[in-house]
Amino acid sequence: MRNTLLGRILFYLAVWAVLFLILCIVSVAKNWEIVIAAVSGTLSTLIGYFFVIGLMLYGIAMVFRSIR
Repeated sequence: MRNTLLGRILFYLAVWAVLFLILCIVSVAKNWEIVIAAVSGTLSTLIGYFFVIGLMLYGIAMVFRSIR
């Protein structure tokens, strides 16, 4: 299948995808501190959001419980 036009196109697409993945891995490894800083900032924000939403749901549940 490599001698056909479709086979060559698929071969070069596979080579391109492998090279792209290698470059992505190298880039992440090279800039690991930046990745960790971005992820930790996002995680702390999400934890804060879940905490606030949980407190709001708890408050709503307590309001409905006191009405009953």
